Amino acid sequence: MKCLIKKSAAMVLNWPEIETRTFDFATFSRKEKPFSEARQEYDKRVNEITDWLERAPVIIPRLRRRAHQRNSIAT
Repeated sequence: MKCLIKKSAAMVLNWPEIETRTFDFATFSRKEKPFSEARQEYDKRVNEITDWLERAPVIIPRLRRRAHQRNSIAT
């Protein structure tokens, strides 16, 4: 009797926030940045996550094949 065990995975994702306050370690003080600048940084980080998730269906099978090839070579 064969038993199929399905592997599953999870990913924890820290979603970016729009941050208008920053901490300047050089002066040890808080600084305010314009909302428009904070929004641009937020949009950039969200786009990076979106791009990565869109590429994942292509990248993950490649990584699995490489891992399988390494394992078959090692044995």
